[in-house]
Amino acid sequence: MSKALTPQQIIERQSAIVTDWMIDFINRRLLVEWNGVNAFIKREHVIEQLENRGYNPEAFEKNGGLKIEPLFRAAGWRVESDSSGWLFTVVKGK
Repeated sequence: MSKALTPQQIIERQSAIVTDWMIDFINRRLLVEWNGVNAFIKREHVIEQLENRGYNPEAFEKNGGLKIEPLFRAAGWRVESDSSGWLFTVVKGK
């Protein structure tokens, strides 16, 4: 009998989909974009990185390769996203 996945299991499975280099890339962009309050990572920078590595950005996203929000939320970030990119802010108390 199948069981429902827990939120933690979802995060763990998504972390297997998101490549290490994507996480490293986002971490590097956070270092560059951090202004002491938040960091905005433009989607165009991520797309450019994917294309430089020979990936089809549409296929990469369709397969879950850009589902970074849960991973970074679990690490203590507040993450909001829209079609232009991701806004990272620190969660108070983390």
